[in-house]
Amino acid sequence: MASRDGFPLESLLKAATLFFAALLAVLTISSLSLISRTRKYLDSQMDKRLLNVSDIISREIRDHYPESLDDPRYINSLKQQESLSSLIILDRDGGIITDMSGARHRGEMFLPKGITEQEFNLAANGSVEISPIYRDKKSRLCSAYFPIKDPMGRIVAVGEAALDAGYIEDLTQQGTTYFILKSMSIGFLLLAVLYVIRTMAGSHRKLIQMAQGAPVDVSPQSRDDISFVIDTFQLTIASLKEKERELNELRNKAEERARSVLSMSETILKNIQSGVITFDAGGSVLTANGAAGTILAKDENALPGNVYSELFGAGNWLSALVEMAVKKGLAQNRSEGEINTPAGNRWIGAGISPLMREGTPGGAVLVFTDITEVKELREMMELKERIALLGEMSAGIAHELRNPMGVISGYADFLARSSKDSPSLEAAQSIRQEIKGMDDIIREFLNFSQPTELNVTEVDLPGLIEESFRALGDAGGKVKREILLDANIPAIEGDAVLLRQAFINMIKNSYEAMDGGGNLTIAAEVEKSDGPEAPDRKFVRLDFRDTGPGIDPSATEKIFTPFFTTKPHGTGLGLSLVQKIIVYHGGRVMASTSGSGGAVFSIYLPVKPH
Repeated sequence: MASRDGFPLESLLKAATLFFAALLAVLTISSLSLISRTRKYLDSQMDKRLLNVSDIISREIRDHYPESLDDPRYINSLKQQESLSSLIILDRDGGIITDMSGARHRGEMFLPKGITEQEFNLAANGSVEISPIYRDKKSRLCSAYFPIKDPMGRIVAVGEAALDAGYIEDLTQQGTTYFILKSMSIGFLLLAVLYVIRTMAGSHRKLIQMAQGAPVDVSPQSRDDISFVIDTFQLTIASLKEKERELNELRNKAEERARSVLSMSETILKNIQSGVITFDAGGSVLTANGAAGTILAKDENALPGNVYSELFGAGNWLSALVEMAVKKGLAQNRSEGEINTPAGNRWIGAGISPLMREGTPGGAVLVFTDITEVKELREMMELKERIALLGEMSAGIAHELRNPMGVISGYADFLARSSKDSPSLEAAQSIRQEIKGMDDIIREFLNFSQPTELNVTEVDLPGLIEESFRALGDAGGKVKREILLDANIPAIEGDAVLLRQAFINMIKNSYEAMDGGGNLTIAAEVEKSDGPEAPDRKFVRLDFRDTGPGIDPSATEKIFTPFFTTKPHGTGLGLSLVQKIIVYHGGRVMASTSGSGGAVFSIYLPVKPH
């Protein structure tokens, strides 16, 4: 009878034991899986952030090389800009070049933290190495070691950028603590339930004994057992809820910090002058910042979804760069080349880093800058050096020719005075004519060779053009002139004498091209710079348009080269002198042929800044 009556309670006890054991196992597995997935996600976000930071810093230092390597204040500004815990620049052997504080001595050896010596050597040879989380004094950090190259693409240093990773460890530790407490609580709950069931079973047996008239011992201790279990259970639940509240607060702080880091990254990408485009594993655009749309002259919102071959054109060097990154995982820190945009051809400096996922390329980040104006300035400086060298050579040639020409001129004058017969006089006159022509050439040599030191004043362009026309006349009335100047043409700063000489040479060149007569039109308008580095820079463009035969395409590239001429009696120095004067004013000269067939010479002069 007792066995039959006790059977349901014993079955309930076994079923409850199995249920809570299975529940504990399921919760244990799910909690461990959640902690592991959360840790992997946070680690991957940290790796992406460090890759992006290393690419931005290496590009910033390269663009300001070499002074950026020895300037602690500049390094500290980069550290503050990217919200880093530390930023140190090392040589390829591990010696310190400079750090954010300037406290460490140059050449002092720096022990890489979080990575091995072999991994540091990989970074010194072009790879980006990300360390695991490590403890540094009281902080927990994660570092990226990345190569730093000079403008020629040579690796000159290794950067170490560290980010605070304490929140990752705190979240993982709190999650583990919560899991342990949760498991302990469930285990205790299981024991408590078993105890309650056993107590109920004992009470049930006592009731049966009392019903059968058997003596039953009901002590105060047995009456308080159930109350004790219930109180203990309630305390455990309250403790568990408190730990859960603490975990939620920590999770909210971690999420807020992650949102803050993400917002900071988005703000940086939105405001930097470099274009940044991310690609997926198939080469399609995932994201693009505003600078990317500006440089490519396209709407940034229309860029996502485009394949790189459609965006840059099949066979373009940028397309090849992206293809190597997304398909082969190859990084490129610095490349330069020309691309075609709706606003015209632009020179681009670009670098790309693959996004690796478990050793396989999962996409790429392309960072690029419009260097069109930088390249033009570089070419202008090289042109100045060539012009100065040619000027020195011209001065030497002129002086070497002038002395013997003076002797020949003297003998010609003597021959003319002493000769009475006509043939001798004609010969003397011919010699004197040739000497005069040679003297004109020597004078142009000397003009070209003179050092160009500008006497800068505010220049009235319309008045200067009128003066230039008056100095040359109207070419015998055969050339009709037309001046189309915008009434709002701003003032420029320059040397009025040299600019007048340049304008006279340009007008004279047009007169000589239209020997049989024609029309000469001079038009002026203001143009803004189309480069993102100096969007507010303005130029006055002067166009000299004639109705002559135009410029032979084969001569366009050489037309400003000293001593190059297509005229029977030209010296090839007139247009060269024009280019020299304009370049020293910070401008440029371009030659082309108009649609009607005449030549067009465009002079660009910078507007006086406000």
